[in-house]
Amino acid sequence: MPHNVRVSAKRGRSSTLRSALLSAAVTGTVVAWGLLVFAAIDFGGKARGGEPGNWWFFALATLGAMACMFLAILLASRLQAEMRGQGSPSRPRRTTSGGKHGGKRAAR
Repeated sequence: MPHNVRVSAKRGRSSTLRSALLSAAVTGTVVAWGLLVFAAIDFGGKARGGEPGNWWFFALATLGAMACMFLAILLASRLQAEMRGQGSPSRPRRTTSGGKHGGKRAAR
């Protein structure tokens, strides 16, 4: 194969749109994570200062921040696969290679 032949396929319009949407989603979830971390710190400080109702808000903000970071990591891995040209992972196909199937009745 010659050196100057491009190996990767040309990216389509839908692939570029998908990458842009994934980038926006990653950015949005990271920003939401930062806001929830800031809120958790604020609620935790208020709760330690003597406002007991803020412990619930602290717990909810902490759980929300964890969920946002988890979602951001998932979306970032999809974005990385998209940028590499691998797309979303597909289900493996089952192949019927070798071996007997069906047990004793099928062997008759």
